[in-house]
Amino acid sequence: MAYTLTALITRDGKWFIVRCPELGVVTQGRSLDEAMKNIQEACHLRLDGEDPAEFPELSNERPFVTTFDLAV
Repeated sequence: MAYTLTALITRDGKWFIVRCPELGVVTQGRSLDEAMKNIQEACHLRLDGEDPAEFPELSNERPFVTTFDLAV
């Protein structure tokens, strides 16, 4: 089965940090390509042998992600 997952990417110095909120997986890479390869591998390992029904966050709908400003 194939799923559309979310990759939230931030940069920390020389590293790209990637989070998949649906699965609670976090990884990193020195390049964006490396980070994306690592998140795909980490998510695959997380789901390997698991029943997809145990992850109600999984769906084929794309989430709506945006940013907003907050003055404190």
